[in-house]
Amino acid sequence: MMTTTSRPSPRRRAPFAIALAAAGAIALTSCGLRLDTGPEGPSPASVAETHRQDAAIQAQNLAETTRAVAETETDPSVLEALDAVAAGLDEQVEALGGVWVAWPDGAPEGESNRPVPEPASASGLEDLRGLLTSSADEVVTVLTDVPATDQDLASVLTSVAVGRYLAAAELPWEDGAEAAVEPAAPGADLIAGVADGPTVRALDQAHYFAQTIAAREDDAEAAERATNLQVLIDAALAAGAPDTREPAYPWPDGEAVTYRIEAEQDLLDQWIFLATTAPGQYRADLVDAAVDSALTLASLGEDPGALPGLPGSAPDAESASGETVTGETATG
Repeated sequence: MMTTTSRPSPRRRAPFAIALAAAGAIALTSCGLRLDTGPEGPSPASVAETHRQDAAIQAQNLAETTRAVAETETDPSVLEALDAVAAGLDEQVEALGGVWVAWPDGAPEGESNRPVPEPASASGLEDLRGLLTSSADEVVTVLTDVPATDQDLASVLTSVAVGRYLAAAELPWEDGAEAAVEPAAPGADLIAGVADGPTVRALDQAHYFAQTIAAREDDAEAAERATNLQVLIDAALAAGAPDTREPAYPWPDGEAVTYRIEAEQDLLDQWIFLATTAPGQYRADLVDAAVDSALTLASLGEDPGALPGLPGSAPDAESASGETVTGETATG
């Protein structure tokens, strides 16, 4: 016996749906948009991606400006300093994911890449110092608005700001230039708002080694540092932070300054961590605190090295198309 199967009849589209589709087609055609267009353009950037892109463009342009200034210099020590600044800015570009360009090889017909600002010019070291400082100020302003939930972006922006302030401070000074304006040292009000157990321990460890060196070597700078750190420890404990201090810290054989440097590096890392996780109103002061620690390390002859958040921790670009391009600007 032969059996037959009936094919399901196609579903009828509702008249309203048909009318809506037709109206949409007419509207799109009247706006000059073909229904058979090719790939869609890049999706709108999120706020986080906009912040990332802006910081990457700044770093890329500052690196180019730094190299342009280097071309006008002949002093080997100045050239070495400028090379270090440019290399640090290149690392920031890399950590930020590069400058994102939708169509690196040129936009298709009817589309265009978003314009990328050109590098600013600098007539010398002081102009460059001003550009580094003002760009760091802009990053800090953005940082204060980054949600606490976006710790990846907050971390990299914190280290970017600290790195630029430090680069500005360490540039050689031209004859007749005004003295550097150093960041405000962290104060009791800041500590009362953010201190926790790990911060108390980091402060106390740095205080211990500074105080010990001051006593052993009659070091006035170490004594002043120890006094300032003790004020912060007292403020943290008064605000209710856990008392995580140790009676003493290991003092292995070797150069005493080595252990002070390690303690200051730990404190620098702690400031940057707090700036990443703290509410926005504390972040500018925490960046200043981190710069203060970084400059202390520099005064001890130590390069702070790669700051937390820079190596491999930048958020990825969120657009569905395009790519990040280091060292290229958008072309249309």
